[in-house]
Amino acid sequence: MLDTATTGSNGRVAKTVSAQPSSGASIDLDALSISVRQWHDEGGVAVFAGSLEVGSWLDIFNAFVLAQVAACGARQIRHDAPLWTLNTAGPIPTLARTGDMPAGECTVLIPTSRENITIKALMWLRRAGVRRLWLLTERGWASADATEVLADLMARRRIKPLLRRIAPGLLVDSAAVGSGLAQWLCSRSREDGPTEQRLVQPLAGTEGRDAETIWREAIDADNAAFDCQRREGKQLRIVQYTGCLYSGGAERQLCNTAIGLHQRGHECTVRTQHDLEGQHAHYLPLLTETGVDAGRAGRGHAIDAAALAKVRWDLIAIAPDAIRSYVANLAIELAANPPDVLHSWLDHPNVIAGLAGIAAGVPCILLSTRNYNPTHFPRFYSPFVDWYRVVAQSKRVHWLANSHRGAESYAEYVGIDESRFHIVFNGLFRDHFDRPSAAQRREARQRVGLPANAPVVVVVNRLDEEKQPELMLKVVTLLRERLPDVRVIVAGSGPLEGRVREIIARRNLDRTVTLLGRVSDVVEIMSAADVLLLTSRYEGCPNVALEAQHIGLPVVATDAGGTSDAVAHGVTGYICGVDDVAGLVVSLQRLLQNVELREQFGWAAQKYVDACFNLDQMVNLTCRVYDRALSGVENEGRIETPRAAVRSSAVATTGDDALCEDETVPTVQTVRSAPVRT
Repeated sequence: MLDTATTGSNGRVAKTVSAQPSSGASIDLDALSISVRQWHDEGGVAVFAGSLEVGSWLDIFNAFVLAQVAACGARQIRHDAPLWTLNTAGPIPTLARTGDMPAGECTVLIPTSRENITIKALMWLRRAGVRRLWLLTERGWASADATEVLADLMARRRIKPLLRRIAPGLLVDSAAVGSGLAQWLCSRSREDGPTEQRLVQPLAGTEGRDAETIWREAIDADNAAFDCQRREGKQLRIVQYTGCLYSGGAERQLCNTAIGLHQRGHECTVRTQHDLEGQHAHYLPLLTETGVDAGRAGRGHAIDAAALAKVRWDLIAIAPDAIRSYVANLAIELAANPPDVLHSWLDHPNVIAGLAGIAAGVPCILLSTRNYNPTHFPRFYSPFVDWYRVVAQSKRVHWLANSHRGAESYAEYVGIDESRFHIVFNGLFRDHFDRPSAAQRREARQRVGLPANAPVVVVVNRLDEEKQPELMLKVVTLLRERLPDVRVIVAGSGPLEGRVREIIARRNLDRTVTLLGRVSDVVEIMSAADVLLLTSRYEGCPNVALEAQHIGLPVVATDAGGTSDAVAHGVTGYICGVDDVAGLVVSLQRLLQNVELREQFGWAAQKYVDACFNLDQMVNLTCRVYDRALSGVENEGRIETPRAAVRSSAVATTGDDALCEDETVPTVQTVRSAPVRT
């Protein structure tokens, strides 16, 4: 747990504002999040009966308010603004709609600056007895005298412009006169005391101590005191965290890992950033069937109020705006039921988990990267991802990649030594499908509408930039010139689908290429093909290549990321340069025209994948990573999936002839082929 005496976001020592809530109560972060969203969207004001004091409730409140303001912008506050009641007595603050202003002295919170408040709204509040306002400014929350704010706005918006119109030629300081008149008009009801008092110091930029600096200082203090001690007992409590359970490769690997851990007796739960509904719940039935609990972080859980004392809300309050509420949701759940391991997947969830895990004091935070670093994907890049460099400073944080090239890419981006990355290849959940028989392959072709004897290539991936669908169509165009009866089936959809259809029509590929869209049973589609084609520019460890090889399908692929780990070149398929159109065409033609070679590669592929990418090995190695991290032992070298022995066993199954292909077969190292007409 981070030292609660460490300086917080407002420059104060955190323990001076920490509340000690009574244990046994439960909290509902969803209710707070929803009410804050409605309060802000309606342009409402929050009323507190009496004089409001700074406390730990404010850090919790900020985690949701600041994120909402950052996401939706400031709202104008009008004289008919909806009233909400603020209650800070419980373990977390609550907001509830109300119809009446409370009698007596009260304080009003407004989630914007004075510039967005109308004069009529301030006059209404003053008549209702409001004396103090809490305003959310660029420099944080500030407590201001309501009369002072009213006088200021009247001077600038009404009196000063009026003086300029009626006496433009007089040498009068209209600003000073206007301010004086406004103060006089409001003087009878003005409250004594400071006109404005900043309650929360600037969230960034104060005396060089921006949010990142504050986090780094807190992490340094935590590192000095951190002593990793594993909880008693062999079984671990593990939280797997990701954005959602979309039908992606990383999400499938998370599910495979969670199921394997559950089967080994570990207490493993899956938590997500978003609600598990519709497409976001694609893999939810797989987890439910195997008894793994899954749901959105912070939703539907009764949480002991004492857990609040374990969370560094002062740090969460200055987490990046775009993810602050997600960090809060995850942190409170981690503190309520502390895990031994928080294992996250993909960039956005990794940063969220890193910050939440540090704030909640999780002993092992494992960040799992699944591709090249995020700078290679501008469409998905967000500035807060650069906070990888902040969380990397923590002794609690460990790293896992599923390919050697992915580890190299992230290490360079984060600025850490590559040796900090453990490398565990993807694991294939083989129980759901087997190598299809010849009869099953014929039936699969009939269902897709393919000729029984045509050479068939299958493409299974998103139609997105990193998968290079336009390059894929160049390959198909040239392949058809050599093999006129070739058929290509494409399973997948994406933002470039319209462009793909346009190229297919322009090149008259309608009878050659069939777009199937998203399919639920990818293995059945692959069963109808002779070869899998993968033309990615960037890859992690491609699941589709593993699944294809497991059912005996050779793979022709570009040398992107972990593809060279997933496919044994010249043994289970061919690897070509990322832009090597000619090499891809030659490789496909060779396999499609040589049934014996295709069968030979197919059997080797199945053995290779079953040996090197089996689920048991992946889960066992992942457990070793957990144990290494929890033991606190350093400098023992990274854990990684062995490659050499597995490759040699696969090579042995093909015989020497398969490795001595003629010189027309492309290799990863070969110079690009001669220019090809596309």
